Amino acid sequence: MLGPDHADIARSLSSLAGLLWTRGDVAGAQPFLERAFAIRVKALGSDHPDTMKSLDELARLHEAQGDLAGARLMFERGLATREKVLGPQHLSTATNLSNLGAVLRAQSDLGGRGSCSSARW
Repeated sequence: MLGPDHADIARSLSSLAGLLWTRGDVAGAQPFLERAFAIRVKALGSDHPDTMKSLDELARLHEAQGDLAGARLMFERGLATREKVLGPQHLSTATNLSNLGAVLRAQSDLGGRGSCSSARW
């Protein structure tokens, strides 16, 4: 009825992924999170809060799977979007920065030698 690329479909896919993740099937959740993100980018745009939430979910999924490089890229992408859309002082931006910091710590990149400047720390 809504079509395969409607934002409500993305919400359902994210919910299904959350259920799988809760049951311990993190790998099974991945295709649903990826599809939800793709739908939201197409339907809502990259700057929409729901799209940023999908990106966070994918970053956390990569982190849970031990793919710290993938998680880092997604958290960095989310940080750039949040700083542009919400500003550097917004709570959502700070949360994203904290999540990125945890990944950097796990990667032992405490100085933020990647795209995260040391001035943010």
